[in-house]
Parts: sequence; structure tokens; C-alpha cells
Amino acid sequence: MSGNNARLPVVPSRMSLQQMKARLAGATKGHSMLKKKSDALLVRFRSILKDILDQKTSAGEISRESMVALALAKYAFGEELKH
Repeated sequence: MSGNNARLPVVPSRMSLQQMKARLAGATKGHSMLKKKSDALLVRFRSILKDILDQKTSAGEISRESMVALALAKYAFGEELKH
């Protein structure tokens, strides 16, 4: 909340001070809760991303192995091998 319109009309009294302190405490707690949620979501995102990269690497290795097996089969049986 920045700008000139962000100021709240506050009467200089003890009650207003207590209300502002309560609002500040609530805002601080809410901000820290959102930060914790953001951190947890980032950890979860990184975990999912790691799983995806592992699966991608695994799929690439399996594909490479299958291409080598196909090349060996074509070499052993000639070009008459249909796939």
C-alpha cells in the first residue's frame, strides 16, 4: 500500500493506538503465513520438477537402449526385419 491514499485517518488516542497495533500484528502474521505457504509450494514444485526430470532422463535412456537393440536386430537379421 503505497501512495498518498494509503494513509488511514487516525485520531491520536490510546484506543486508536491499540487498534493500529492489532492491525499491524494481524498483517505481520498474515504476511508470515503467506511466506511459509510460498516456501512450501516452492519445495513441492521443485520436488515435482525433479521427478519430471528423472522420468525424462529415464525415458531417454530407455529410448536409446531400444534403438540400439533395434539396430542390433536389423544387423543380425538383415533389412527384412519389419517393425
